[in-house]
Amino acid sequence: EQCYKILKKSLSLYKEPIIDTWPYLALCCIELHRNEEFLYFLKEAVEKAPLQTQQLLKDLFPVGTEVDEYYDYMYNKINNKL
Repeated sequence: EQCYKILKKSLSLYKEPIIDTWPYLALCCIELHRNEEFLYFLKEAVEKAPLQTQQLLKDLFPVGTEVDEYYDYMYNKINNKL
């Protein structure tokens, strides 16, 4: 919870957020069961920091899932479409 609060606050502190912020916020949100926010931050992470996102979140996805498929996969999983 504390990590989430610190990272979220950092978004407002900088004109351009630090690239690694997005995937870490996504990870915090999935751990805190904040699914709506998780999807938002995951989408931002995939668009703005794909390499960092893949490195940090790859274990949440089936082997071979491309980073540009992460959002759709999780959207469907969270909404019970898988």
